[in-house]
Order: sequence, then C-alpha cells, then structure tokens
Amino acid sequence: MEINNLKEGMVLKNYKELCLTLGIPVASGNTKIKQLKTLSEGVDYHKEGNKFVIDRIIKEVKLMDKRTLGNNNDISKNLRYMVLDFLSKYNPNPDECIGFSKAMLYKYCGMVNDNFTFAKGNRSEWAKNLNVPELAVEECLDYTDEKLSKTLRRSCSVLCNTNKAIGFRFGYNYILKNSNDLDTTITADIETENIIRDIENKIMKEINIPRYDLIYSSGRWSDFKSRVIKQLKDNYPIIFGNMRYYYNAIVFNYKLETVVRTLEGFKQTFGLSRTIAKANVNKFFNTSLDKTINYRHLNGKAGEKNPVQASYRCCNYYVSQQKEVKNSIIKPDYEQLSFGLDDIPF
Repeated sequence: MEINNLKEGMVLKNYKELCLTLGIPVASGNTKIKQLKTLSEGVDYHKEGNKFVIDRIIKEVKLMDKRTLGNNNDISKNLRYMVLDFLSKYNPNPDECIGFSKAMLYKYCGMVNDNFTFAKGNRSEWAKNLNVPELAVEECLDYTDEKLSKTLRRSCSVLCNTNKAIGFRFGYNYILKNSNDLDTTITADIETENIIRDIENKIMKEINIPRYDLIYSSGRWSDFKSRVIKQLKDNYPIIFGNMRYYYNAIVFNYKLETVVRTLEGFKQTFGLSRTIAKANVNKFFNTSLDKTINYRHLNGKAGEKNPVQASYRCCNYYVSQQKEVKNSIIKPDYEQLSFGLDDIPF
C-alpha cells in the first residue's frame, strides 16, 4: 500500500481510483474492509458519497495487500513478475530470439543496484572505496554471484516449465561496428554460440584457469576477453570481423501476447505492481544474503580449505564488513559511486 502517493486534500472519485493510487487490487467483502482499516492506520480521510477525501497523512505505512503478505511472500512470484514486466517491453519476431545481459536483468528486477557491475569488474578499486580488504569484496561477490544466477535461473525455469510463458537459454550477445560506425547488437544463434564457447574453452586452457567463474577473481578477465575476441576475429572474420566485444546473455523466445497475458494473471491473482514486486525482490534477496553471511560466519572453518578464507570468516568484523559490501551493491538507496569507467556487461 503506497501511502506516499496520497496528499492532504486529495480527492479520489471512487474506491477503484483509490486502489489504483495506492497500488493495491480492487477487492470486495472482508478484503476491502481490511484494506480500508489498514489505510485508516496511516491516513485520516472521510467520504463524500463515493469520493474519498484525504484529510491528513498520519504516517507512512509500508504494508501490502493481504495476498502479498500471504501466498506471495517469497521472492519467486515477485521475480517472475519482474521478468515478465521486463520482457513485455520487447516484441520479438516469431522466429527471433532476444538476449539480455544478466546484470541488466538483475538491476531491472531489483536484485542489485547501479554499483554492482562496476564492483564486479573493479574489485580492488571497490575495496579501496569501501575501506575494506579486497578479500571482503571477493567473499561477498562469491556468494552474491552464485545466488543471483541460481535465483534468476530458477524463476525463468518456472516461467518456462510451469507458467508456459517463455523459452530461454544461456548464450551470448555480440556487438558489431557497422559501416556508419554505429553499434549493432546481435544475439548469437546456436551455431555461433558453439563457436564462441569453443574459443573460450581453448583460452581458459591456455591461461590455466579451469572454471569460468574463477577468471574474475584471478584478475585475468580483460586479458581473457581480449584473447577470445582476437581468435574469433582471426578464425571467423566473416562473422566476427567487425566485432567490438561480446558478453554472456540470457536468451529468450516468446510471444508478446503470452507474456502480457501471464503478467496480467500475476497482477490479478497476487495483487502485484512493478513497484511492489521490485521492492519485494530486493527485500527478500537482501534477507537471503544476510542469512548466508551469518551462516558463513558461524561455520567459518567447516568445509573451507583456504586457511586465509576460514580465518576471515571467523573474525569478529566479518559480518559487519560483509554487510557493508553487500549493501553497497544491493541496497537501492545506497550512494551510486563511479570512477569514470564503463560498466562491464556480464
């Protein structure tokens, strides 16, 4: 219930307009009674016929509709709503797939803030900015990256397998410079994906890094990307001759009307709006990360082969440092920091 949308002296012509303003579903019976009771806890108002006249704002009430607090009180439905809301802005052709960077989806859905991509690509600078050891940033990005990927993948899988709203896979987008010196973004087809993946695998073996996720923490990300792009250009000049860069993408295929229909179903069934769903995603994801921080601290030495990592997890400032780093890349109201460098698509 978005009390902040109300102003003293505002006149709303009927109950439906009140609901639209507050971002809650139109209801009847006991549900409507409870909505108005919740409203009266934060607002003095009176009625003139069907009109609602706002007399005084008592306090900000951060409460949601019953359905949001009940069956919808988890990250899955809220995140699925946000993915659908994002995809509803695009209308791919029937034979077209469309790809987006994971970071773009994370940010839109409320999972991370504007600092995330910079922090991930510039870990040393981020540690200096927060006045914490680089190990603290590495630790936070380790579990945050894992949870981001798993959580988004799980929600997309439900949209695909249960809701039957979309199809998706993990692939690549690549950027070509055209004759007018403008950038064109292309979502790789299956054949092109296999080419890129094969070159990546070869370069990983050359630089002796066995897992993709270790490239970031090893400090070899820029070197790795440069090598891959060079080999793609050298070995496949017809496809990649004008390529500027490429990045990992979640590739979707869907009919717009199916996505819109499913999105409307979420609105009607769960009483969601973009504002509510995005806030819920951030709240639930933030809470999940807090649990991970506490668990790692309490079980610091168990199962951790790296003695430096184990020692850090057991220290008395572990929780406070981790929450500071986590908040800097997750909290929506955290100051956006910049070093004048471009964000890196991931």
